Amino acid sequence: MNKKIISLLLAVIMAVSLLAACGQSAQTGGATTAATTAAQTTAAAATTQAATTTTTAKAEPDLPFVELNFYFMGEVGNDMDEFHAIFDEWTLRDFNCKVNFKHANTWIDYAAKYNLMLTADDTIDLCYAANWIDFYSYAKKDAFEDITDLLPQYCPDIWAAFPRDQFNGATVNGKIYGVPQKWTNYHGENFVYREDLRKKYDVPEIDLSWESMETYMQTILENEEFPFAITYQYNNPVSHYLAHLTKYDGIDNTAIAMISERGTKNTMMYYDDPSYVDFARRMKRWCDLGFWSKSILATADSTDHGDLFKEELIFVTLNSHVDRFQGIAEDAAKDHPDWEIGAIPLATLKNVFYHTRMAQDLTCIPNGSKNPERALMVFNKMMMDPEYYELVMYGMKGLNFNLDGDGYVSYEGIDTTARRFDLCLWAMRNEDLAFPVARNWDRKSLYEDKWFPKLVFDPFDGFAIDLENIQAEHTAINQVMKEYADPIQFGIVPDPDGAVETLRQKMKEAGVDKFKAEIDRQLSAYLDSKG
Repeated sequence: MNKKIISLLLAVIMAVSLLAACGQSAQTGGATTAATTAAQTTAAAATTQAATTTTTAKAEPDLPFVELNFYFMGEVGNDMDEFHAIFDEWTLRDFNCKVNFKHANTWIDYAAKYNLMLTADDTIDLCYAANWIDFYSYAKKDAFEDITDLLPQYCPDIWAAFPRDQFNGATVNGKIYGVPQKWTNYHGENFVYREDLRKKYDVPEIDLSWESMETYMQTILENEEFPFAITYQYNNPVSHYLAHLTKYDGIDNTAIAMISERGTKNTMMYYDDPSYVDFARRMKRWCDLGFWSKSILATADSTDHGDLFKEELIFVTLNSHVDRFQGIAEDAAKDHPDWEIGAIPLATLKNVFYHTRMAQDLTCIPNGSKNPERALMVFNKMMMDPEYYELVMYGMKGLNFNLDGDGYVSYEGIDTTARRFDLCLWAMRNEDLAFPVARNWDRKSLYEDKWFPKLVFDPFDGFAIDLENIQAEHTAINQVMKEYADPIQFGIVPDPDGAVETLRQKMKEAGVDKFKAEIDRQLSAYLDSKG
């Protein structure tokens, strides 16, 4: 059948489905669904039930049966047979299709596997994408399907729920290539620490000034038996420094050390700011005080900083977003209910809170998918329908999770190792349908009420640097930063002033002037296009 005819046919069916849905009341969470009912049975009973009902499932007669393949990062969880027994029944009933979930199943060579999936596998119909796995580069090479015109037609719920600005970060050359998650969060690191220890030693409240953070860490190290104060994973001390340059914003990781003066096209390399020398001196002082190991650059310790925090090997950590450090606090609270965890966004220094960039987590259709329309229809259901959302995000109630009397997710009575259900659907999170989770912190009072109202869209969300003319310079200056800047920011250089001068000279030799000029040109054109 001609692809255009199929598109028209699917559109008609979708319209009929939407009209039928108007007479149904939407569930917003906590209600008993078909997934809940089935999951409360034993695993064997669930499989038996599904095997029986699947054969009699009422599929849409006008849609030809297809099998879809969805590809996600991470490692798939348990109980997939029980999950498919329910999910397959629903997709046969609603879309006359079956979905196969494929996962990278490793964090070792995930980038190579992902590249192979996009470039050599023409069977994938929907996949995960993100800026940290080269979304913009792939989009520019037409690795993803242009879904600009498909979204309103096949993802009507998503299209109606998202403000148009939310697609900016998934748009390249005026075309939408991905759908972001529907999840409010801010961009930037957070200073997470033991508030109970601050109170114990009557340390002044932390205001994120260099002196305030130093006083806190030095006092605790002198009075408690911790090997170190802080470790670095996913970030580095430059996060502190950039947060103190209150008039400047980072561009992105591709720009390496470039920052931009807010509201203007003025850019600079952050190490050229006069205050960088003071920062270098401060980091040497922190290293000499024992805030971290002097062999930090040579230590191949992959221990998660959340575990180090929980095991009382450190008492401060930085991380990139609210949900991750809330997880650290929750894990710590299980073993140390007497601890009080404090957290301060570094963004408070600038009093500018940016939405997490939309390309942080995306759902895309690989170019070459044979069933993009059907994949989008199923995706729309998974992300926006309460019944589907509960099943794909939490698994089966009674088997993989429970809800307590207040409607919070609970794992009481659940073997979280044997029954760890996870499809790795980070990009499909929907805060309107998510069940609340009992946390060590109250997300709503601490963040939604205090910080989230200040959120604005990042002006660089959607800006993608083209390295074609500066690839050699990019490689060279990236190497210089690792060799000369990393020792400075971790304070392991004997002469900070001389080390900064050497860094500046080495960057010039690596071609930073040409690199910066080209990014300035691209950035200016991008900002002009945005008015």
